[in-house]
Amino acid sequence: MDTMRNEPVDSFRPKSSVGWLWVLALTLLMVVPLSIAFAYDPPAPDEVLIVWLSMIPLFGLAIWFLAVVVYFPRMRYDLGVDALVIAYGPLLRYSVSYAHITDIAVTNMRFSPWSSFRFPGLALWKVQYTGMGQVRMCSTRSHKGVLLITAGEKRYGISPAEEDRFVHGLRSNVERAAPYTTDGTPMEDTAPRLQ
Repeated sequence: MDTMRNEPVDSFRPKSSVGWLWVLALTLLMVVPLSIAFAYDPPAPDEVLIVWLSMIPLFGLAIWFLAVVVYFPRMRYDLGVDALVIAYGPLLRYSVSYAHITDIAVTNMRFSPWSSFRFPGLALWKVQYTGMGQVRMCSTRSHKGVLLITAGEKRYGISPAEEDRFVHGLRSNVERAAPYTTDGTPMEDTAPRLQ
């Protein structure tokens, strides 16, 4: 059993961003006004249970947002032996096999009004973009200058700080993983279309 297959060969941090501040501000906007309201005008004793139960979803959302803020420094992109691993702490992890990657390009995507986890300077999970469809994001760029990786029917949006070095390493791994014919040439219909 080869345990080294999942170990990163090279790890990259994202481009700098203060996108986490938007998430923190939204969290504070949810929690602080309610805390002040309860401090100055507490609910009547017979209403306390109902008020607290009705606030459970809000507190759950606030805790989730705080986890996004806390794990922001753990966003990274690992070029492993067999796959690119895109991670945001324990909250998000995509593993993209090099053999499935068909395109790598810096892209400016068009905003879509569909709801998603997208703020200026931070986009996570599945985000809908006009004309592009769903993109699995783990990026400090929400729509401009995103490194878009296509693997089969899936697209991944990232923003490595050392973009040129990252793209060079990724392209090398993708070309190494491309299927070959018996004479050693890449198979025409499955060779990656890298720009």
